[in-house]
Amino acid sequence: MVAAARGHQPRALPVTVAERRTELSLCLTASSSIAGIVQDDTLRMPLADALVLLIDASGSVVGSRMTSEDGAYSLPSVRPASYTLAVAHHQHTPVAREVMVTTECQPTAVDVALAYRLLQLDGTARDRRGVPVAGARVTLTDRGLLTREVHTDAAGRYRFQSLPIGQYRLTAVGPLSEWVELEVTLHRNRHQLDLRLDEPQDQLGYEPS
Repeated sequence: MVAAARGHQPRALPVTVAERRTELSLCLTASSSIAGIVQDDTLRMPLADALVLLIDASGSVVGSRMTSEDGAYSLPSVRPASYTLAVAHHQHTPVAREVMVTTECQPTAVDVALAYRLLQLDGTARDRRGVPVAGARVTLTDRGLLTREVHTDAAGRYRFQSLPIGQYRLTAVGPLSEWVELEVTLHRNRHQLDLRLDEPQDQLGYEPS
């Protein structure tokens, strides 16, 4: 036998019917829902295909959804309790929020804004002999032609921080005019790319490890 009512979680029980009248009482647990919009916190644009997880106090995942094209999600049949709502998107930093569901039959509205994920690119510049090149000028240019510039330290090391996901052109010029130019795609938290100056340009299109 299955019992269902609006604002409650359905329940199913096996029933054995005897020759006489059989009485059975069912207790249904009240439920609600959680719904909202996931968007970029800077552009205020909805984020499609963001993963929304609802985690209970024991750490178990009790619900999951992918956001639609308009950034919307809905988690139905949620029991009144305290939960953690975790939201992740491949281009943004994940967010976890505490959510208390208390109102029966009414959805709990939880909108979430995600910050664009910022990455790091670093490595060491060396010459043809493998010797670190100090004082090399390393330039990173994005598709919008925004340029960042650093110089390698005494050990030939360079570092760029707080970079958005995307494609860049990296150019390094040493003190003796040795140079290298690469196309770089950034999509993970940290990228390490060692440079060998005075290399031929057939390295264009390299993707760092």
